[in-house]
Amino acid sequence: MSGKAQDTANYQVFTIESSFNSEKTVDLRLGVISFNYYEDLFSPTITAKLTVIDGGNVIVSDKSPDGKKESLYSGLPLRGGERIGIKIQPFGKPPGSDQNPALDFNSGTTFLYVSKISSLMKEGQREVLTLDLTSRESITNEFVRVHERFPRDLTIADSVNKIVKDKLSAELVDFDQSSNQYGFIGNMKKPFNILVWLASKAVDSNKEAGYFFYQTQKGFKFKSISSLIEEGKNSPKSEYTFKSVGNTPLEYSDD
Repeated sequence: MSGKAQDTANYQVFTIESSFNSEKTVDLRLGVISFNYYEDLFSPTITAKLTVIDGGNVIVSDKSPDGKKESLYSGLPLRGGERIGIKIQPFGKPPGSDQNPALDFNSGTTFLYVSKISSLMKEGQREVLTLDLTSRESITNEFVRVHERFPRDLTIADSVNKIVKDKLSAELVDFDQSSNQYGFIGNMKKPFNILVWLASKAVDSNKEAGYFFYQTQKGFKFKSISSLIEEGKNSPKSEYTFKSVGNTPLEYSDD
């Protein structure tokens, strides 16, 4: 799911840090053309897409003996894995409240990272870059594997919690305990593959099957489908009104 702010927002922080030299950081705020942030029940990680314009001469390359400044792509250099610091404060009433929270990925382990340079267009010294961003845990997921044996007397929710903690160095910020126990062997699979697979096998206290494992700005969640439905009933995010157009009823045909 992608979100769109109803009001304009203030880019308080928008930085990119070289993956080769942590002291090389560029302020991107004046060059940001668009920024789209996504949270998805069907995705184990948050993602974002950033488009930025670079007029050139923004950073001194390590390869430049005379200290000449180069473009962001060449001078940083930008190759993937760079850390992105973001803090966007929406203009609303009241700003930063639960109804109008800031988007903050600028501290601790919350930074986003460049997973792919999906587009690079050059015209003279000017460059327009589109960067795919993801969370730290998503990067970690590519380099670790689950090889352990998980006993049959462990609930699926407890196994999920253990994998998130031990393999991704993170915590479940919200989870529904599952009623069923399940034993399995990791078989050297990536953590996200195992976690999504376990979600499909989990059963809640009402004996209803189906969970989601996903990530939000606040962290990882492991929630049953039934509990999400109940939460949605109690705190609707939007209201929709149906209005018919004209006086002619719709006609349906089985042909």
